[in-house]
Parts: sequence; structure tokens; C-alpha cells
Amino acid sequence: MKGSPGNMFTPHNKLGGDSQSKNKVDTLNHIRLDRLSGFVSHFAEKPSIDIINGNSFMVTSKSGDISEVGHGIFRNDTRFLSRYVARINGRTLTTLTSNNTTHYSAAFYMTNPDCPVIDNGSESRPSHHVELGKFIRKEQLAIHRRRFIEEDVREEFFVTNVAEEDLIFTLSFELDSDFADLFEVKSLVFMEKPDLVQNTTTDLDGERRNEEKSKGISKSYLRHENAFNFKWSDKFTKFKAQTLIWFSKRGRVQKSGSISFDIKLKPKKTFHVTIVAILLTDRERKRGKYTDQYFQKEEEKIEDALNRWNINVPKLQTDWDELKHSYYQSLVDIVSLRMSDPLSRHKWELPAAGCPWFMTLFGRDTLITAYQTILFGPNLARGGIEALSEYQATKMDANKDAEPGKIIHELRYGDYASRSDRFPYYGTIDATPLFLIVASEIYRWTKDYSFVKRYKENILRALSWIDSYGDQDKDGFVEYKTESKDGLANQSWKDSWNGIQYSNGKIAKPPIATCEVQGYVYDAKIRTAEIAKDAWKDNSLAKKLLDEANELKEIFDEKFWIEDKGYYAIALDKDKKQVDSMTSNNGQLFWSGIVSTDKVNTVTEKLLDETMFSGYGIRTMSTKDKGYSPIGYHVGCVWVHDNSIIANGFARYGKKKEANKVIDAVLDAGPHFGFTFPETFAGFPRYKTDFPVRYPTSCSPQAWAAGSTLLFLRTLLGLKPSSNKKRIEMDPIFDNKKTIIELEGIKAFGKTFNIELQEGSKHQVIQTD
Repeated sequence: MKGSPGNMFTPHNKLGGDSQSKNKVDTLNHIRLDRLSGFVSHFAEKPSIDIINGNSFMVTSKSGDISEVGHGIFRNDTRFLSRYVARINGRTLTTLTSNNTTHYSAAFYMTNPDCPVIDNGSESRPSHHVELGKFIRKEQLAIHRRRFIEEDVREEFFVTNVAEEDLIFTLSFELDSDFADLFEVKSLVFMEKPDLVQNTTTDLDGERRNEEKSKGISKSYLRHENAFNFKWSDKFTKFKAQTLIWFSKRGRVQKSGSISFDIKLKPKKTFHVTIVAILLTDRERKRGKYTDQYFQKEEEKIEDALNRWNINVPKLQTDWDELKHSYYQSLVDIVSLRMSDPLSRHKWELPAAGCPWFMTLFGRDTLITAYQTILFGPNLARGGIEALSEYQATKMDANKDAEPGKIIHELRYGDYASRSDRFPYYGTIDATPLFLIVASEIYRWTKDYSFVKRYKENILRALSWIDSYGDQDKDGFVEYKTESKDGLANQSWKDSWNGIQYSNGKIAKPPIATCEVQGYVYDAKIRTAEIAKDAWKDNSLAKKLLDEANELKEIFDEKFWIEDKGYYAIALDKDKKQVDSMTSNNGQLFWSGIVSTDKVNTVTEKLLDETMFSGYGIRTMSTKDKGYSPIGYHVGCVWVHDNSIIANGFARYGKKKEANKVIDAVLDAGPHFGFTFPETFAGFPRYKTDFPVRYPTSCSPQAWAAGSTLLFLRTLLGLKPSSNKKRIEMDPIFDNKKTIIELEGIKAFGKTFNIELQEGSKHQVIQTD
């Protein structure tokens, strides 16, 4: 970020970027709150307008321009347009108001600044048929941009004369395309060293490759189509991309990649031009894509997709405004992230992890979002299991951190992926047990024997990975250590380079066994035992898994509990020593059920004291630990999905008051983000800031942040499936004298249920079919 000291805002690297580099340390461990006001105002509002439709998205300034390093039109990890700037007489426009109208469209209302006459001798002077204009005072033009995205982008651009006299001016658009891979863009945004793995036969460094790529990009103007044509093909990977920018009116075209319209407008008259950006890869064709009919069909296609996804979305009625608005905005956010298979080989649809950097399939993110959103019905979770089963590892591949049975961490599609041979990448320790948990959750809510039989081999291979490759030293715990020279150093959900550290700030060395993953494994084995006994009729396997789970719980309590501190270590290091910082990972242990009953009260108190609880949620790390930073990505920020899991875990252990406290706090933050929860926000104490502070590199929307509202709702209502009775059971954790909640249309066991909590009356679950 400009003006930031060093690179204190370390983005969630997933895989891309030099994640282990020391220069990424959060340098701001302590911020004086009396200096916070300017900092807060700078990050209080999201600085860009993003429109998203699954595999395609567009990031622009508030005026709608693509003018900064992180802006662009992206599709399947490639930036197809890197510059798109509108000017009046050479001056950029003044924004009045701009915002999304839907997740896939936006509107921009602007006006002109003071505009001088363009120099008669300049290259961009008005053409001969328009007389030289006069100086135009500010706010004489009303400018409106209306934008829509599906696979391609369409924009309607209107300029209206609101003065009382004729106005003569030049409207121009500057265009360019660099076909940068998303990882390249991310490197520039976060001032990182580009992490572009080269094809070994090219022996090119990054600078030379970029120079050759620049020479290889073809830029031309197609006069017969009135369209700019940008093309590029990687001569080594054969990756091809093309961007066509079409204008509905003809203007003066310059070789530099700009088009100008010399306009004379009478009062109240409007100039209108349509601009279409066509995004093509490999052998895709542009046929019919400039037409109104094409975009009408594209909009209908989006509406059809929304209808498909909405069919199992329960209708919520409540007097709790924060819950209601968060619920419906979360629905919009999840739908906006809807992605299909970019390779078009399969029909699955599921949410991408988050915009802008993670618009692709991620194992951990997909699975946690699937669990959170089970109230939407099982289809989203089924799509996750289907997609992840397709990419489940079948062999060893150290370059990809792949081992037989392991579930994928990250999938990429662009030129970088082709060049690096690193994808699919498997550097995650938790996706495999989470895969088992979500498969079980689908079974618990559907009693679908055919589903768990269809994926039996995938489930058994995941179990095998846990016991063999996951626990290579046979100490009973699953641990990680990257084998790839470019792999992630940390492979749990806190996967930034400094995510696992001791209370003195020292970074833990791998192999590392994090505490919450042991909980995931414990829960996964209990759940899979249930499937083995009930669906597969394999009592022997069921008993084996239950015995292993019970043994794990016992040794976990022995090895991870820090007696003198009263909480569980975040991890065991390479020497099996406790990594003793106090973290939110303790809270996730409640979700899995691995916390011993005699430890529950102590850990709960630690999680909710002022060192961990910010007032807007539970921080990722205690303020007492040396490595804590209120803007530390995994060492002090508040993560929404983390809090949703913790609250659900509290309720599991009967800590209803505590669960309510967490849910209330996070939902109170919602209005400050327009109810679109970012993945994380700063951990400053609420009583000192009065509002949550935006973390500047946070993805928004982000799948498991959006899914959190649904898990909050499920937790509040105490909803769980009863497989024996094939109905939903309910045990609310809050006093219904304070809140009315009605939830209509929950799908379970092929049936539909309504939930009612009315003031002063008994709650009830009603089957409607």
C-alpha cells in the first residue's frame, strides 16, 4: 500500500508469492491509538468497485476506470484489460456516486472538472468537422456509466449537457492489455518479488520474460469491426489470450491505443456509446458477442443461475436487523462467487474462495463454506465434494506437495500455472479431514446412501492419507512440512509465513502439528465411523475409527494442554515442543468436540477476556503475545469464519451465553462493511475505535466470510438433523422474548421445514410437505 511502512499488510498468500520471505513481517506490532484517526478513515471504505460473476470479474476505481496496478478485467486467472481510462478534454472525470447495482453490474455517476480547450496543435485536437471548443466549467456535463459482466463486459456510456449553452468537447478512452497472470498482478499490488516459476527450457529471468512477453503482445485496430484487438500467445506453453474492445460509434483512433470522440452537444442532449470487452482464450470465438441479443441472453443466463441457486434458500423473517441484512447480503455474495469448471469438463458449480485474488477452487475454503451453508440444501456441498474428488491426489509429487489420498489446496488455470507445473497444488494439512467432515454433513442432512457409496473410495483414500502421509512419524498427530521448494511453509488455515509462532515471537519450525487439525481429524473419524456402520454396514471399520478417535483425544489433551497457562498450544513443533502462543485455534477445538470437559471453562474464559475478544469478535492471537499485531493477518486480526466456527463450538458445549456474545459482536460489525463481510478485519479494541477497521488487502466478498452468517443462524436456532427421525431438531441458544425469527424452506431428507420462534411462545419445527 502507498505510504505504508515497509510491507506491513501481508496478504493471504495461499500459494502465490514469496510467502516465507522475512521482508513480509508485520512491522507494526503496536499502533498508538491517538494516531489512529487518519489510518481508520483511509481504510474505512473499500477503494474500488468490483463486479463479479464467478470465473470473471472487474476491479476499477470509483469512477469506473482501470488505472492502478490492481485494476483490470480478469477471467480464469488472466488479466485481459490492464488500462481503461475515460477523459473529457484530457481530464479524468469527477465521481459523484458509484456503487454495485447487483454483484454482476455497477453504475457510476460523474461530472467533469474544469476542462481547458485542447491545444490546436496537440495530437488529440478535435477533428475538422467540429469547431474548436471553449473552456468548459466544472459540472457542466452529467456522465453516467452502466456496466455488466458475464463472461464478457458491456458498458453503456452516457454524457449529457446540463448547461444552458452548446458544449464542444472531446471524449477519449485509453486502452491497453498486458495479459498478466493474476500472480503477477498480485506481486505488483503487494510490492512482492514476482514469484514466476520459469519453464526450465527457457532459462529466462522475470525481467527478460516480461520484456519478451511485451514484444509478443499484438495490438491493432480492426477498422471493419471498429474494435481494438489485443492478442498474446506464450511460445513455450502455447497459452493464448485475446481481448477485443468494440465501440458502437466510430471515433479517431490513435496507434497508442486510444479512441476519441469530438462531440458538440446542445443543452439537455445526450451522447451515448456502447463499449464491449470480449475475453477469449485458446480457440474461443467472438461470434455474436457484440450484439444486444447476445448480452440479453447472457443476463438471462445469470438470472437462470440465480434461480437455480435460490431454489433451496430459506426465507428469513426477523426483527433483528443486523441478522436479516447480513443473511440476505451473504446470499448475494455467495452467488456472486459462483464458479463453474473453467475447463468445461464437469457440471459442478461452487463458490470461488474470494475476490480478487482467489477466484478459483480451494480445498479448505470450499469445504468450510460448504459446511456453513448446509441450510441452503446439500447441492453446494455436493458440488464441492464432486470437484475435490476429481482432483484428489493419486501419487507422490513433491513439486506439488501431493501424496495419495490428499485433497487439493489450490487450483490455477492461467499461463503461470502452465509454466510452473505446480498446480493442482496440495499444500494443505486440513482439507483432507474437512473433506470427510463435509461428506458426513451431507449424509447427516440427507440420509443419502447412494452419495456415500459413490464416494466411498475417495473417503477411504482420505482416511488412508491421514494415517500414513499425514502422520509420517506415527506419533498420533497429523503434521506438515512442505516438500516443494516453492511450497507454503505453513499449511494450516493460518498459512502466512508467521502464522505459527511462540509467545516470544519466535517462528515455529516444521514439521508442525497444529491443534485445530487434530480436532478436525478427531471429528472426521467419528463421523466416518457413523457412515461405515450405517451406510456401508462395516462394523469393523466403524469400531476401528472410534477407537482411534478416542485415543487421539486422550493423547491430544496430554501433549497440547499448557497447564500453567490454562489453554491448548497452537501447535507442536519439529521437536514436539509446545508452541505456546494463545490463539483463536483454541476456539475451533470446541467445534470438533476434542476439548476435555474439565478444560472447557478455562479455555472459554481465555478466549473471551480482553486480550482475545476485541468487541467485534475473537482475535487470532492474544495481545499479550509478542508477535501480536492488531493488523497482523493471522496474528491479531479478527476473522469472520473463525468466529462462526468458534460460536458453533461454544453452543456444542452448552456455552450459549458465550456463543451469543461472539455472534452479536460480529453481526454488529456488519453495517460498517455494507453487510458484505470481508475475510478479516483489524483487531483493535472496539471501545477505542467505535467501529471495525478494514484490513486493506482483505478479500471481499469472500466465501467463508459470507457463509458465516448462515452458520451463525444455524447456531442461534440450534438446528441439527435427526437421521433416525428424518427431521430437523431445534434447541435455540437465545431468549426468544428478545427476537422473532421465522425461517421458511429448509431442505433436509428430501423434505421441507419451517422454523418459528415467536415472542413468548414455544419454538417449533413444521414440516410443510
